[in-house]
Amino acid sequence: MKIENEQMEQLEEVLSELIWKTSSKSVFLVDINGELIAIAGYTGNINAVALASLSASHFAATVALARMLSEKQFTVLFHKGLSENIDINRVGNKLLLITIFGQKTVLGILREETEKTIQKINDILSQIPGIEEKPIKKVNNTLRDEINNLLKDM
Repeated sequence: MKIENEQMEQLEEVLSELIWKTSSKSVFLVDINGELIAIAGYTGNINAVALASLSASHFAATVALARMLSEKQFTVLFHKGLSENIDINRVGNKLLLITIFGQKTVLGILREETEKTIQKINDILSQIPGIEEKPIKKVNNTLRDEINNLLKDM
């Protein structure tokens, strides 16, 4: 996905706005193949590339779980830790929005602002020629098939 400087600045501004409105720590925009697209906020010692890759893999596994339950998909993943939490949301068919936040973030506000942010991201991406809303790369099907093969033996 080729994003011009103008759209990248817009994306970073939208991600920063999400942090400000929700008191989140950091926000990452990644594609479903694990490629990091944009980051906003404090990342500290977080390995952003590893986070992007692991989040994309986790989301792919969740797609397989959803299908096992006859669901089309799960669009949100949430992990609660003792001090840090992760909220992962699907943005269209190609992207994931990953928000890391602490105890001072109000979940209702995070959900509401995340939905607004997803719409803003979609609006920005719609300005880029050649971006179509369809699943990308056969690689995802291969990963899904491999996960299904591993799970069927359980």
